[in-house]
Amino acid sequence: MSATPKVVLVTGCSDGGIGSALCAEYASRGCKVYATARRMEAMDGLKQSNVEK
Repeated sequence: MSATPKVVLVTGCSDGGIGSALCAEYASRGCKVYATARRMEAMDGLKQSNVEK
């Protein structure tokens, strides 16, 4: 039986906010993270490989 990675959707992921910090934390714990914000350029600080914008 294989372990299925957790999938997380985080809204409000603008740079420097709580959503951005949550993305970083979930990604560091091995979760697949989907991030959203009103503007794509507001998420430029998200560099983790597990985070999809």
